[in-house]
Amino acid sequence: MDLRRSSIVLLILSILSPATLSMRYELLSGHTKCISEEIHANAMSVGKYTIVNPNEDHHPLPDSHKITVRVTSPQGTAYHEADGVSTGQFSLTAVETGDYITCISAVDHKPETMLTVDFDWRSGVHTKDWSNVAKKSQVEVK
Repeated sequence: MDLRRSSIVLLILSILSPATLSMRYELLSGHTKCISEEIHANAMSVGKYTIVNPNEDHHPLPDSHKITVRVTSPQGTAYHEADGVSTGQFSLTAVETGDYITCISAVDHKPETMLTVDFDWRSGVHTKDWSNVAKKSQVEVK
């Protein structure tokens, strides 16, 4: 019986595990990195991206630190396009099930520059910020 309970708990945890892709990576100017996420039809997906400022908070990002971002469906439909940006976000509701692709390209710059990109992509129920949703027991009736 303990094996069955353990299997059920493991199954529940795998179902409830976050569909979140959060990463930080380096991208050389003039190069592209693509990331795919399988999303089911009618599921909501949100993402945000930011170039990490190498000069701390005291200086603005250099002009060399710009990216182009494209998010496409499995059939190639563009859901988001941004050119020459240092930060941004996107949201979409999937029309079809399949691998949605986000490609981030660093603007070509001489001399070559290494960019550090923070990227966060959430799909399904994980797009909701549940920490800000009031619990029924916390709501006051007036």
